[in-house]
Amino acid sequence: MSENKHRKKSNAKVNNLLLVLLIVTMLGTLVAFGMNIFKIVAKESEEEQVKTAEVEKPENEFINDFYTIGHNATELNKEYFRELNTALEAQDQKAVAEAVAKCFVTEYYTWTNKDGNYDVGGMQYIYTNDQRDFEVYSRYGFYHDMDLYISQLGTENLIEVTGVTVNGVTETSYDIDDETTATAYDVDLSWTYKANSMDTADVQNSAVFTVVDHDGRMEIAAID
Repeated sequence: MSENKHRKKSNAKVNNLLLVLLIVTMLGTLVAFGMNIFKIVAKESEEEQVKTAEVEKPENEFINDFYTIGHNATELNKEYFRELNTALEAQDQKAVAEAVAKCFVTEYYTWTNKDGNYDVGGMQYIYTNDQRDFEVYSRYGFYHDMDLYISQLGTENLIEVTGVTVNGVTETSYDIDDETTATAYDVDLSWTYKANSMDTADVQNSAVFTVVDHDGRMEIAAID
């Protein structure tokens, strides 16, 4: 074989090798590019699914930044808690005070959802610094005979608030201490009980609740 033919054959082999390498490189680039696009599309799809799930996830309407609904809440309590949420969203302090008092009444004066006299309802609405004392007072006062009533009548026959009437809401002030006075509202309420085996003739059915702005949270500081 002449030197010229040998050189041409060598050059052809080199060219073929370069062509193969070029094709392999292009295919590798295309595969890498395709995999990258697939990852981006998959990631975007996953993020979109997460966003959709977050949008579609139902919010708990019985929890807000300040309160949560009471244990075994009645339908009336749920209704008033929704009113409380609405008032909070509107930043209507007077309406919040009214709703707080109504929620307290439906939780505190309802016994059909209680397990015993230790299960004092509505404590979250009482002025924070007084909650412990009020709970003890209630257990030895208004709630004192609950266990007896449960054993004699059955829980389902105990008192249950079925309606609350707002007789008036008056803006006032409340002395937190000797140096601090807070905005407050006197909420005058009366309520009715479900007819059942328990005699409600002597059970409290009205009161004026002084609801105080305690560091941005409306709380019941006094019950007249």
